[in-house]
Amino acid sequence: MPDTLSSSTSALSTASLSPPPSPSPTSIPALVYRVHRPSSQTRYTPTTGFSAKNHTTILNHTSCLSRFSLAHLNQQTNISSPFISVYDNRAHADAVANYFARSYGEDTCVVTVDTRHLARGPVFRAKDLLKEGMGGTDEWLHWGEYLVMYRIPPQAIREEVKYTFNVNLIVIRFIVDNLLSLRADAGFYTTALQSVLPTGVKDKIILTGMYFAFCIGSVGLVYFCLFEVK
Repeated sequence: MPDTLSSSTSALSTASLSPPPSPSPTSIPALVYRVHRPSSQTRYTPTTGFSAKNHTTILNHTSCLSRFSLAHLNQQTNISSPFISVYDNRAHADAVANYFARSYGEDTCVVTVDTRHLARGPVFRAKDLLKEGMGGTDEWLHWGEYLVMYRIPPQAIREEVKYTFNVNLIVIRFIVDNLLSLRADAGFYTTALQSVLPTGVKDKIILTGMYFAFCIGSVGLVYFCLFEVK
């Protein structure tokens, strides 16, 4: 079974382009950072803290720990997770929050957690649980990640910073980048936009397109009325 961690303190590392250095396997930093989005299994309010979806599973066997931890780290929704993910590095947590906001199309927040207020119990490092499974393009999402069991009490919450998802900014950035290539085929833009935007925002895309169409049509109508009608 992977090493479990106590709630003692250690120095907080700074982010870099490579994996930030993590504390030793026998300690967890004084502060950790929870990247939270509304659709995650973990429930959160500032008054109740964080609560994992599964409070009944007891991980008393290596096989059981492996099954539930890998399901959690791979974001499987068919298995209720007893874990809450946190990170040991603020800059890295901010980067993950921005990535989640763009990928899932929803507002995301980074919550600072004081580990001195965590309940007694095991805390696991994602690095120890994944082992050879750390390869791939999503490996960076697990740098400095810890899994806390069951709950984080409200007394441990220190700060919350929100990252707002804005579909309009993505649409505008896409249009500006691609209009320079003079590719005016509507079918191309429809297909390409669907490929770069997160799942679940099609209605927003349609409304945004209708808004732009209305604006362009209005400008054309004004021009026609002013210069063509005599």
